[in-house]
Amino acid sequence: MAHILVVDDEDDICRLIRDAFYRKGHDVDVAHNGRQALELLRQSFYDAMILDLVMPGMTGEQVLDHREEYAETAVIILTAHSSTSSAVKALRTQVSDYLEKPVELARLVEMVESYIVWHSYKDFKVNIQSQRAFYKGELIEGMTAGLFYIFSIFVKYPGRYFTHQELVTQMVKEYPDYFESDTRAYIAKKVNAVGGIDRITATRYLRPQISRLRRKVLDPLVGREVITDQKGVGFTWGRFDLV
Repeated sequence: MAHILVVDDEDDICRLIRDAFYRKGHDVDVAHNGRQALELLRQSFYDAMILDLVMPGMTGEQVLDHREEYAETAVIILTAHSSTSSAVKALRTQVSDYLEKPVELARLVEMVESYIVWHSYKDFKVNIQSQRAFYKGELIEGMTAGLFYIFSIFVKYPGRYFTHQELVTQMVKEYPDYFESDTRAYIAKKVNAVGGIDRITATRYLRPQISRLRRKVLDPLVGREVITDQKGVGFTWGRFDLV
């Protein structure tokens, strides 16, 4: 379930959009002007915002002037045909996409969901776009970007065992941008070299991070071992049911 904000000054449009996302199991809030939208954005995290550009008072374009305050939220612009050029311009300010009115609801839902990438396993859930992890609906604190990417692999592939080499290789494959940093580029280079990354390098790189993820973040949160290490096989989920 995603948390979505609909911003439009027309009640009928808000109701139709809200109901369309409700039917897909999403949580939806509504704002009827830009100022109200900013207040909500400052109070809660939203996976996506559907934003009308033309509204009385604070316009949608003025809401986008505060983009840094909700940089992790995907934004879909709704625009009348006469404002299409403004929507295209808005795409250059980190807006995800736009649709012209009248809106085809099924297409809108499909578009928004394409920008919201969630993976879940039992009581754990990760949002790839915002790099946030949750346990029983509560944000997990202490997740650096590196720890998040490691954990997301376990959430996405709950039935697999990963050696250090396999886990690093999967991370580089799925999150290449993270390994463009000067401090991590050598890892990607080794992974992509003929034969792949060697066991010693992979272990040295991952061992402290996995230890921190398990001992400092996950285990204290749940009260038991979450990720286990089976000698000779690799890391995987602990063999218990989370309650």
